Amino acid sequence: MWGKLREEKTASFNISLEKNLWYDFGISKGGSDIDLIMEIEHCDEKEAIKK
Repeated sequence: MWGKLREEKTASFNISLEKNLWYDFGISKGGSDIDLIMEIEHCDEKEAIKK
C-alpha cells in the first residue's frame, strides 16, 4: 500500500497487525489505524473515528 501517502517506486510502508500500528519509512511517520485514516483522508481525529 504505497502511493496513498506519496509517490514512490519502492515500497517503504509497513503494517503490524499484532500491534495495530503502521509506519512509512519514507516519511518517518507512523501511528495507529486512526492516525492512518487522518493522514490519508486529511481529517481530524473526530472525523477519522466516524469513518
